[in-house]
Amino acid sequence: PAGTWEIGSGGVATLGCRRGSDRSIFADMAGNTGGAGSAAARSAHRCLGFLDLIGIAFMCHMADALASWCRSPLSLLLRRCGHLRDARGGQKPHDTSDRHVLTKDPGTGVCDGEAPVQLLDLAKATFGESTPIFGDAAHWHGFLHRLDVPCSGLVLLATTYEAFYDLQLQLHTGELERDYALLCHGWLHGFRVLEASLHRFAAGGRGRQSRSLAKALALSRRSFQAFTFAAVRIMTGRQHQIRRHFAHVGHPVVHDSLYGSVWTLSEDSTLCTRNWLHRYRLAFRVGGSLWAQ
Repeated sequence: PAGTWEIGSGGVATLGCRRGSDRSIFADMAGNTGGAGSAAARSAHRCLGFLDLIGIAFMCHMADALASWCRSPLSLLLRRCGHLRDARGGQKPHDTSDRHVLTKDPGTGVCDGEAPVQLLDLAKATFGESTPIFGDAAHWHGFLHRLDVPCSGLVLLATTYEAFYDLQLQLHTGELERDYALLCHGWLHGFRVLEASLHRFAAGGRGRQSRSLAKALALSRRSFQAFTFAAVRIMTGRQHQIRRHFAHVGHPVVHDSLYGSVWTLSEDSTLCTRNWLHRYRLAFRVGGSLWAQ
């Protein structure tokens, strides 16, 4: 993150990092309102996709090497990109009604076809099937994240590319907050940072870096079983991340048929018939310093 990036024929442009005083490629690209921008900016447009820039920002954020001052020009750049894409598709101009929070029930999918009922169908019925981003699988049909089919909770949807790119940047640089409530087996005391490399359906060893913050809210006991009611905030968004993290540290989520044992699943069925994991809060910026949650 503190190095340099080759930007095509435009030479070397520095990324906004903590060391050095050079301007970042983000500032070069977003700071010129005249259109084409600098040679490095034009070259970056050719060589780097905008989702690539979000990926670079995510890696820098995870390494604690993303300079705070480069977030604003990068956000401006991405919003401009989305605005141009919306204009080409005949989408209405950006306003405050292009970010929506939907509620997903357990057993319902989001947009990946994992369940017969999809939130995407609800979005089309509510906001119109002609919304361009709803037909764009490369942009996840406008959804910022997913939820496992057995789980429930809030899902964030963008109905314009401008909002989608802006929220993606917030998501990948830690500004978009996602909080969950869960019931897990065993007694998990205090506050814990859960970190593990996730690979396929396992945690530990080599894999994708992931991080969750967990805080125990209440401890309980039923017969010979112990339980913890906890609040969790995820800092990354890997598939089944919370379920895999808690199973990895010996506290599987109640009624988790994938990461819990057969014995605990049978016992859990007397408590509930669904995965006890719910996303109860989302917080994100809607413009400047204005937050919505």
